[in-house]
Amino acid sequence: GTRATWPASTSAERPALSTPLRTEAEFDAAFRAAREPSLLDRATGLGARAERLAWVFAAGYQSAVAACFPEFDAPGLSCFAATTREGAEPTRLTPDGNGWCLDGEKTWIAAVDHVARLVVAVETADGPTFAHVARDAPGVTLTNPGPAGFLPELSQGAARFETVAIAKDALLPRPERASRFRGAEPLYVCAALAARLGCAEGVDRARSLEATLDDRDATKAGLAALRETLRTALPAFEAGPLPDGLRTSLVADRRLLQMFVRLD
Repeated sequence: GTRATWPASTSAERPALSTPLRTEAEFDAAFRAAREPSLLDRATGLGARAERLAWVFAAGYQSAVAACFPEFDAPGLSCFAATTREGAEPTRLTPDGNGWCLDGEKTWIAAVDHVARLVVAVETADGPTFAHVARDAPGVTLTNPGPAGFLPELSQGAARFETVAIAKDALLPRPERASRFRGAEPLYVCAALAARLGCAEGVDRARSLEATLDDRDATKAGLAALRETLRTALPAFEAGPLPDGLRTSLVADRRLLQMFVRLD
């Protein structure tokens, strides 16, 4: 649950600590300014200010990536680049001197307009390994085809890698991290949602569950209980006064709640 120590926020960053989160630029600024002591606090602190479901998701997603790849956690948004759609060029690593070269494509990049770094999953004979790649590294091309139909406020695009140099210390051959992400993502997204709903019981359940992420059975049972708590809290929240943008998002992007809270 603890995270890397980031530099103290600057005076220029501090106004972003209280801004309601409506746009990706606002979320990016708030994330860079955040200095919560744990990943759970980071997710709930940002999630509580979200005025679109996109930023509830992003608040949880960023903590999930950091929980699974703490070696790469730093100010600025991250993306776990794991998706390669059929027909795209699979990623591959080629030895190059004391390091590696990365080539290929990933076809879903979250916050493509603002992401600072990618954690790129590359299949090898020994299972997935993970490469840390800065957005502005030579050979990296990020593309944004325009607003998505789902969570449209979150820019979503693709990445192409052409002979991207990967240093040895930027490669993480830890296949189990992909399994950890499958538990971490719903945990932290549900925690961010609990904070937005003002559901203290949900936040407490998420906090206790954080320590069990490497226990698949405990995580499964804990997530079931957390989801039930959120399903119970949601109707009263939706019946209350809400910003127009959030109310619209709760309808238009309800699939997020179906995915993470398992709404019927």
